[in-house]
Amino acid sequence: MAGSPLFWAQMLRKQAGLGDTCPTDLDHLLTWCEIELAELPLSGFLGMHMCVEGQHGIMIKEGQNPGQRRFTIAHELGHFAIPHHSTPGVRECLEDDLVGVRVSGPVEREANEFAAELLMPRAPFARDIAHRPACFRSVKELAAPAKYDVSVTACALRWINLCPDPCALVCVEGGRIKWKWGAAGFKYALPQNGSTVPAESIAAAVLRGEAPCDEAETIPCWSWIHPRRNTKEVLESTFYIPALDQVLSLIAVVEEDRETEEDD
Repeated sequence: MAGSPLFWAQMLRKQAGLGDTCPTDLDHLLTWCEIELAELPLSGFLGMHMCVEGQHGIMIKEGQNPGQRRFTIAHELGHFAIPHHSTPGVRECLEDDLVGVRVSGPVEREANEFAAELLMPRAPFARDIAHRPACFRSVKELAAPAKYDVSVTACALRWINLCPDPCALVCVEGGRIKWKWGAAGFKYALPQNGSTVPAESIAAAVLRGEAPCDEAETIPCWSWIHPRRNTKEVLESTFYIPALDQVLSLIAVVEEDRETEEDD
């Protein structure tokens, strides 16, 4: 872990005296790091980290929703705190680098990993998901301002990455899959980006005009995945983002016996 984005996020929290307290006090961190923050009508990117003559600054696009704003600031703090990121000059971060999983390169991916750990520290977050069902009702509870104060998308991705059970997140835009993400324990193939949404899925029902369902509901096993021999049940919950006209689907697979799973 030494030298990883996880390490540097934990080190910054420790040195600034935050421990595992949440929500993370970003104003305190900016002051402690002696970083000026400006919000401007930027075009084409959400955030920017600058280092000029040893002085650091962060500019972010004005008008971001509160959860996305916090993630953007935390991402730019990653460029400050990760040693090989903090070089003289200006680093611009595109919207795709901070929204979803379609990042432009390893440096931006590292800054996102840093931001996730800074805002949703691994140890308390893992404890929080241990006794909650994998669904958007649970995700929204943790994303709330009184808890981690992050966007629902960021919280759902963190859930998937830390959940011991096989889960995946699918983003649907314009009736087609924009991106998808499954953690290492998710051994199932999802439809390709650009594919139409499976008709039997709850996401398809939302596209047909039904209300999103933040509780986990059972769907046909073949709706999103090719079932394996030990696939017992597939659950789906949904969340709609009006500003982006996107539907997010959280897919959780219940398996008979993960330890003895065999490849098909």
